[in-house]
Amino acid sequence: MSLKQQLKKNWFILAIIASFVLGLSLPDAEGFINPGGRTKSLMVYGLLFLSGLSIPTERIIEDLREFRLHIFIQGAIFLVYPLVTWMLLLPFQGVIQPHILIGILALACLPSTVSSCIVFSQLSGGNVTAAVFNAAVSNIASVFITPLLFSFLIPSAEGVFGAINAGEVYLKLIRIILVPILAGQLVRIPFRELITRRKQILSLSSNLIIFFLIYFAVARSSEAIISSASLALFALPVLFLLVLHLLILFGLYYAGLLLGFDERNRLTALFVGSHKTLALGLPLTAAVFGSNSPEYGFIILPLIFYYHIQLISSGIIRSHIAPRLFSCSDPPD
Repeated sequence: MSLKQQLKKNWFILAIIASFVLGLSLPDAEGFINPGGRTKSLMVYGLLFLSGLSIPTERIIEDLREFRLHIFIQGAIFLVYPLVTWMLLLPFQGVIQPHILIGILALACLPSTVSSCIVFSQLSGGNVTAAVFNAAVSNIASVFITPLLFSFLIPSAEGVFGAINAGEVYLKLIRIILVPILAGQLVRIPFRELITRRKQILSLSSNLIIFFLIYFAVARSSEAIISSASLALFALPVLFLLVLHLLILFGLYYAGLLLGFDERNRLTALFVGSHKTLALGLPLTAAVFGSNSPEYGFIILPLIFYYHIQLISSGIIRSHIAPRLFSCSDPPD
């Protein structure tokens, strides 16, 4: 295969890597492009609007009935993930810095992402409706379940109930997820044939937004990664997070096969079940552990590192693994 063919085949993952490099090398430009986080918010709305625009309404109704899939994904997020993490960390007690270890346990208790798991499900040919539903449900449930998991797994997090405002979380989820998707569905009604003909343009637009969001996330966290702790101190934790992520991915894939889920549903389970939210994770850990404490930088860095790991792995799944393991043809309109 020629270099040109290799670049064409791997353009998506190369663009993700380029977004990371730009975020680390030009972090100051993020403040100009994304003042006050407003550009990022608009792009997240745009991503979910494009998702609503692309999904056939009849498919949404059909996919919401996948109760076994919904139970499987929620169980993976709030039961399997924390349990596996806790068990794998047992041999590392006293080896990994204590506050970094707390950060890894806190990461395991968090819900899925609000936008990236949905978009990667869509770009890879997964069940987008199930991704939207389970991303929303996990974030709503996390208001009650995550503090409970914190109190079980992390002794210093006892009494964390009420650390976050449930009403604010619900309103935020409605505004971020439901409103743009419903708007996309409404716009889809009179323009269905045009949207069907322009699927490639919609997909390219979603890809471009993903690259900008990755740049914003890396640029925002680059200073924390460099200044909060020695990178050498995080070599073992990052390796642990990478192995943990791969184990979760393999477990979700083979469990989905065992349970008889089709290709679309297994893809969605991979993304939603393995992603962890940075948007809700940062304020939640700040409320529980105190953002002004000197240890807080150690606690949040596992989440920051893991966020980057899951984005890179999702890009690889979308570009290389999904086309080989799944039949990622576009669903009929």
